Amino acid sequence: MAETPGTDSRADSPDPHSPPMPAAVDRWEGAGGTWRIEGLGPGVARVALCRCDGGEVAEWLTLRQPGELLWARAAAQEAARTSVAQDVPDADRNISGRST
Repeated sequence: MAETPGTDSRADSPDPHSPPMPAAVDRWEGAGGTWRIEGLGPGVARVALCRCDGGEVAEWLTLRQPGELLWARAAAQEAARTSVAQDVPDADRNISGRST
């Protein structure tokens, strides 16, 4: 979600009430890179900034500001929900992925 001056990057978010993406992550994503939350702890979050051509970690970002931590927790929860949704087998497939 690249942000245009005068716009709120939350507008393209599935939840418009979610905390805004930190500027560094927004710029990285706007340049074509990907990112993922790699660690959450009390008062700190670690974000992997990954290359757009394969996901290799190019840089690590440490977040400590309260708003950034809210965003990181929300992003991690969304990633977990998305991951679980993708792991649910179709009704006509067994757990191994083979058709029943």
